[in-house]
Amino acid sequence: MTQPLANYLASKRIGNQLFMSGVIAVDAPTGEVITRYNQLDVSARSQLKALSYDTGQLSVDIFEAPIVAQSYTVLARIQALAAEHGAAPADCARLVQYFRDLR
Repeated sequence: MTQPLANYLASKRIGNQLFMSGVIAVDAPTGEVITRYNQLDVSARSQLKALSYDTGQLSVDIFEAPIVAQSYTVLARIQALAAEHGAAPADCARLVQYFRDLR
């Protein structure tokens, strides 16, 4: 089971509904906020490169990396939490993502 970073449940199943909250882009072992592509594992970086992210061009990556790496991390964690409860992304009815910095 995926361990939450805080002292609350990251997911809770009630009947046939699964609720998640507080999923953030933090590397759990280090507590470091994800802001760069090199903080992601090789598989994640390969997937992002296939989508034309993680280009290796500093002038592009410096602006895109924070939101792309954080979004990837959050969505991967949501997918893992859902899988622990027997659900898949296709079962999602609503997803809200909040941004603190819109740059």
